[in-house]
Amino acid sequence: MNRRTFILAGMAVATATGAGAACSGPTGLAYWNLFSGGDGSRMTEMVGAIGARLDAVTLAWGTPYYTKLAMAAAGGRGAGPGNPAPVRLPGFAPLGLLDPFDDDLLVAHGLTPDRFPQAVWNRARHNGRTYAVPLDTHPLVLFYNTELCGKAVCCKTAS
Repeated sequence: MNRRTFILAGMAVATATGAGAACSGPTGLAYWNLFSGGDGSRMTEMVGAIGARLDAVTLAWGTPYYTKLAMAAAGGRGAGPGNPAPVRLPGFAPLGLLDPFDDDLLVAHGLTPDRFPQAVWNRARHNGRTYAVPLDTHPLVLFYNTELCGKAVCCKTAS
């Protein structure tokens, strides 16, 4: 499954479950996202492929997005599909600010746990329910010259 098919399947599941019906836009379901630049262009293209069922709104990363998401959800007017980072799930799901997916619909659209690294899939769940579908991961990698760093440590300890 490529990224485009994956996102379209996720949006189809969200639309089918009626997620965010309280906050539908002029032409359909409101979709709040954080994508700009090249990712934003690609997301606009994919949302356009769905048709007039999603009204995409791009918000600024960080506090503006998460404050809007929390306040709107608390007031029963949250977006339908959205893309909060999995690290935010423990702060939102226990408070009822996110609705879980119907696992049968996820399976019907090919979004199964075996398609994701186990640790990533587990972070998308809370109390046995699936609240997110992982979109991507951001590995943290550090490269360094071991020989040069070894000399720096030797020099520092010798002085």
